[in-house]
Amino acid sequence: MVGFGLIKILLLIAIFYFFRHKSCLRPYKPYLEYMGAITAFMVIYTLLIVTINSGNALNTPYGLVLWYLESVYLPVYVVESYAKEFNRSGFFNILLLLGFGASIISTILLIRPDLNNLVLGSVITIPYENNFGYWSRCFGIAEGLTNSYGIIQGVFASLCLLFLSKGKWHYALFFVFLTLATMVNARTGMIAVIITIIWKFFFSSAKTKIVFLFLGAVLSIVVIYLLNAYAEDYLETIESITSFFTSSYDYIIKGETGDDYYDALERFIHYPSTISGWLFGEGRTLFGARTGSSDIGFVNQIFIGGIVFLISLIVVQFYIYRNLKKNGGHSFLVWLLFCTAFIINFKGVTFCTTESFSRFVMLYFFVLIYNKTHHDNQIVLLK
Repeated sequence: MVGFGLIKILLLIAIFYFFRHKSCLRPYKPYLEYMGAITAFMVIYTLLIVTINSGNALNTPYGLVLWYLESVYLPVYVVESYAKEFNRSGFFNILLLLGFGASIISTILLIRPDLNNLVLGSVITIPYENNFGYWSRCFGIAEGLTNSYGIIQGVFASLCLLFLSKGKWHYALFFVFLTLATMVNARTGMIAVIITIIWKFFFSSAKTKIVFLFLGAVLSIVVIYLLNAYAEDYLETIESITSFFTSSYDYIIKGETGDDYYDALERFIHYPSTISGWLFGEGRTLFGARTGSSDIGFVNQIFIGGIVFLISLIVVQFYIYRNLKKNGGHSFLVWLLFCTAFIINFKGVTFCTTESFSRFVMLYFFVLIYNKTHHDNQIVLLK
């Protein structure tokens, strides 16, 4: 189910704005039309497949329409409307400040169990809490706390590392809080952080390596303190954090699959039983199914629309990241976002979804387009 949040109100404002200022859309028209055409195909295709097979994935075509409106169309409005603010303070500076503010809220709720329980009971709506233990991994006031929130905070933490490697030392504090918010909400968000640390540690100066080691030490001290101080209140949260690192090491280095996390991952891999199912899908999603359930994005996408649907989604991804690079995107950041998108699509459905990671990617996409077409008044990315 897709709810009606504040983002829908902003979308209505954007539609009204462009209805009165159609000329503002002209620089972005080729990109909007291309992604709009592919989205229209996927919407019609999945709707037909779901209808023919009497499937349960009717939410997919609806979600694709929302993805285009909220993650493609809406970022154009944000860029056009807030170009002056972005230029005054820096595009990444503003986003990281917002992320940092959210991570402070997460930290406060982490060290105040009573306040967090109040927020969870009255502010945040958590689906499937009885089956998935979401209550032990929700610290914040945001959508998708156990998924998209943690992922985008992980990406922001990675951005901090990139800027630290360029001498922007004040982002060290941001990194610690953003990483902590990532670990306690969505462990998969650490993927971007780990990739960045490995890459930068081996391909950076000795000074940068020392800074990375210092940050690692500070973060370790913070985590150890929290483990000792709040062990009784957050036993499940602590086990979730530690198991991510221990089971990852066992799985990657030792090849062991004894941990429940990776056992579950292997149980989530299912295949269609017919050739037509492989090619065109069965119009159904396995997420939350009583039997043969799966959270894996690629598996669900195959069952929804087959290889045809999955290829369409991948084409969109390649189009987005190819144009990010083509229009002047930071090489490592583009590569990081591309890898992160494909990796987290194993954990959950990520391609063409209405989530903060997708919106960030498209916002960055259209900022670059804006700069390419506004030579005299370009948006400053970082100050």
